[in-house]
Amino acid sequence: MRSVLVRLLMNGDWFDRLEKAVLADGRDMKALSLAAGLGQNYVQQMLKDRKEPRIGTFVKLLGVLGRSSAIYIITGSEFSPIDQQLFEAAATLDEKGKQHLIAAFAAMRAASPERDRPS
Repeated sequence: MRSVLVRLLMNGDWFDRLEKAVLADGRDMKALSLAAGLGQNYVQQMLKDRKEPRIGTFVKLLGVLGRSSAIYIITGSEFSPIDQQLFEAAATLDEKGKQHLIAAFAAMRAASPERDRPS
């Protein structure tokens, strides 16, 4: 039985995003399947049949596709390489450093013109 968290994460268009990430990866579906430790035709059959993977398999596929793709698949938000660098740098900060970073972002957002803010 799935947990509430898993049901929340997997609502919406996540499967379409998973398919898009697989097709954009550059490796063929057999290579992705094998890299995830799955049967060689797993990814191809999953997409063809639109079969929802089990959570363990889903996590393996996310790991093979990489952090940026995983964030996109789960949230629908694009995560660029610079976003990833920023995230990784922020993750190394202690709590006080993170609070300073949040304050700096808030100040930059407040100082930027309204038209430059993402919608």
